[in-house]
Amino acid sequence: MQSQQTTQIEEEPGEAAEKPKLFEGTTQVSKSWWILRIFFSWVTPLMAHAQKYDELAIENYGNIREMDKVDYQIEKLRASWASKVAGGPSKNALIFAIFKCYKWNLLYLMFCNFFSICLTLAKPIILY
Repeated sequence: MQSQQTTQIEEEPGEAAEKPKLFEGTTQVSKSWWILRIFFSWVTPLMAHAQKYDELAIENYGNIREMDKVDYQIEKLRASWASKVAGGPSKNALIFAIFKCYKWNLLYLMFCNFFSICLTLAKPIILY
């Protein structure tokens, strides 16, 4: 009978055992004020953390809201697509499913784009 030897991987002296989480509890975006969200100043601590540890992993970010997780978004899109396909064959079922899932996000972006275009067109009138 052969004896099995287990080898332990020794940690190098310069390595830390575990990198700290950047945002404990809630994420920085959910704690930040709305004007800071617009100007992306909540990204500054995230970039400083990435520079300090030479990497940025999703595990270090902290607790992510359920609605921001990829698995949740995939299931949401899958359910929407299944309901569109179940309604009958359509060659644009995927496009309609995406619009059904993200209609408020898309409408918000369209409104912001329309508002930006209006301001661009109104600039000569306002400055005149």
